[in-house]
Amino acid sequence: MKNTVKIAKNKTLTDIIREWDIIAPIRDEQIETGQDLSFHHILMPTLLELTQIMPKDSVVIDCGSGTGRITRELARTFRRVIGVDMSSVSIDIAKRHYEFVNNLVFVNTTIEKYAETYVGPRYNVATANMTMMDMLSLESGLQAINTLLVPGGIFSFTITHPLFWPKYWKYDNKKWFEYSKEIIIEAPFIISSQREELAPVTTHIHRPLCMYADKLRRAGFLIVQILEPMPNSKAHDAYPKRWKFPRFLAMQCVKISA
Repeated sequence: MKNTVKIAKNKTLTDIIREWDIIAPIRDEQIETGQDLSFHHILMPTLLELTQIMPKDSVVIDCGSGTGRITRELARTFRRVIGVDMSSVSIDIAKRHYEFVNNLVFVNTTIEKYAETYVGPRYNVATANMTMMDMLSLESGLQAINTLLVPGGIFSFTITHPLFWPKYWKYDNKKWFEYSKEIIIEAPFIISSQREELAPVTTHIHRPLCMYADKLRRAGFLIVQILEPMPNSKAHDAYPKRWKFPRFLAMQCVKISA
């Protein structure tokens, strides 16, 4: 892995949307062909596990639904599922894949704009797979999700691990990196089975774990579970190298106040 990660202070929402419009067809192929090992062995199973405590008649909103694979899996369990994503290309792909799934709807917008205009019944469950660390404003994103949930509603999400991702990507020793700071970072989007020079650029925001906890609390959420998922023995054999530490982190939260 080359060390091509760099700080990117002036990123805008438009920049990030453009990046995900470019990567959407690539992500779709990686996911649908099984190339993305972490998606299939870590992220999707973990997120689905964190939703299983909710009744089957729940209504679910998937925040940052991408090309819709996890959203579709949620629709197999729950009564109605809405996927929201800021990338129009991702939403177009999701609609093509799942246009005949009756209890599944996709909307192209940010979660903040969706919450501003939404007038229907509140949701029982919100999910966000690898979305929270792409939000330039974590506060506004969390507040929007809180607004959309019923009291006692569940919010489950996955993110890159704040401590171990910098080690995995080898930018923990960069002069500009400080674990305790919020830092906008640009890097190639690369999966274990892909060469870096073929990877498009994406942006993520590093935040320490305590910052996530504090902003969740301020947005009216109580953290009830934290997971650091690792591959099982069979999955480990599929990776080019065995994991020494978790690369991702998952949380389950409950809405306790508006």
